[in-house]
Amino acid sequence: NNFYMLPFLLGLAGLLFLINKSQEDLIVTGLLFLFSGVAIVVYLNAPAVEPRERDYAYAGSYYIFAIWIGLGVLYLADLISKVLTNKKIVGILAIAIGLVVPAIMASEGWDDHDRSQRYFSVESAANMLETCQPNAILFTEGDNDTFPLWFAQEVLGIRQDVRVCNTSLLGTPWYIEQMTKKAYTSEALPLKFDKKLYQEGNNDYIRYYPNNPKKEDEIISLSKYLSLVKAQSAAVVRGDQTIFPSKRFGLNFNNKAEIVKNGSVPEKYKELFLDNRYPRFEFEIQDNGFSKDALMTLELISEVNKENWNRPIYFASNRHPSGLGLGNFIMEEGMAYRLTPLPVARMGQHTVNIDLMYHNLMENEELKWTNLDDKSIFYSDQYGHFVSNTREKYFSLAHALYLDKDYERAKAVINKSLAEIPDGPFYYDMYNFYMASAVLYPMGEKELALEIINTMAERTVEVMNYQNLYGNQKPQYNVRTFYIYRSLNGAIKDFYQKNNLKNKIEEFGL
Repeated sequence: NNFYMLPFLLGLAGLLFLINKSQEDLIVTGLLFLFSGVAIVVYLNAPAVEPRERDYAYAGSYYIFAIWIGLGVLYLADLISKVLTNKKIVGILAIAIGLVVPAIMASEGWDDHDRSQRYFSVESAANMLETCQPNAILFTEGDNDTFPLWFAQEVLGIRQDVRVCNTSLLGTPWYIEQMTKKAYTSEALPLKFDKKLYQEGNNDYIRYYPNNPKKEDEIISLSKYLSLVKAQSAAVVRGDQTIFPSKRFGLNFNNKAEIVKNGSVPEKYKELFLDNRYPRFEFEIQDNGFSKDALMTLELISEVNKENWNRPIYFASNRHPSGLGLGNFIMEEGMAYRLTPLPVARMGQHTVNIDLMYHNLMENEELKWTNLDDKSIFYSDQYGHFVSNTREKYFSLAHALYLDKDYERAKAVINKSLAEIPDGPFYYDMYNFYMASAVLYPMGEKELALEIINTMAERTVEVMNYQNLYGNQKPQYNVRTFYIYRSLNGAIKDFYQKNNLKNKIEEFGL
């Protein structure tokens, strides 16, 4: 976008108008501009790279500069009045010249601010809800993954039986209380803590305090531990601080057959689960403490276990509470990650419930992909996260099918991904490279694999060459994009070397 500095110059003209006409207004607006702009920058000391632009923090300074832009029209009127005496003509000319600025801003900036044809931020949330089992609990982490889900449920009425629970808010008393109430068709979360135990200042952080630091921790019952916390027993309280005496917890299963019936165990592991090899749900806390939201998460898991895993538990991203040691129990079966009572990560080549995930991603007619193939629409770099997360799921399924030697369905999954999210407006990303290098090429689909990888290699070289123009300076565009392409540069080069395609390295100049 090129605004030819006209908004800036018109704002300076307005500043000159105040200098000549009103010193008091100059001081007031000048102070507001400085304290809501430069002073905020110094005060916040924000890092250079953020998940998204934080320019709203400086909105006050923008308001002031917009006032100066408006006063710039009066400055133009003063200049014109030195040549023309007709006040009406002076006013019309000043306004007409001033309107050039918003006209240029609209024509240059409209396409990259227009969101009228962008639907996937909400559709990706709807797709996630549609791939959850009925009456599920879906844990989210922050704003970006939670707000689209809320919109899909609250405004569009999609899958209101799924209870969305934001872990960033689960440490606040008002939100915990909200989660203990039914919402729409979703049941309340089974949190049995007394209100006084989760008020601010109570159980905000639970520390590890072993009974005998020299001995290995014993496995203690999670349900028993939580009952002691609820009773504020001396066994789990030191002073006014709640502690946990062991990092290793376990939950006994009440009725394994009922758990299997509720669908919490993948088909391929049912027989293994029903024998005595895994008599209980065991996990180990990774850190030396956890916060209130983690305590509530543990409470929920304990209560769901009492009811034979009658409610599916999902995490919206793979950044699940890893500090709780639940990583081995995460299974993919759609757009979210499901918690299972079995340590599936230790048991096979992959953690994908293949048949259920294939149904959810390939046969579910509720999934939507509006305008992801329309190159006339501008999608911001941040918007690409929604698409990249979806491509990741299709790669996971395709790779699991490849490992199971189900090549036909593996290719079908990749073709579906390429058809719904083609190359442009969302260019191939790392997960497309994985599809090509780790699935298509080794199973013999070399032509399609190289078509994808060669296209990515060409783009990678362009980006790296652009960066080299600036030597050791920071990249002159999105920093995240540069690091992604730098990683791709090495990955593509390694692929060519391992597969005796060194001529491609020379051809693209990697």
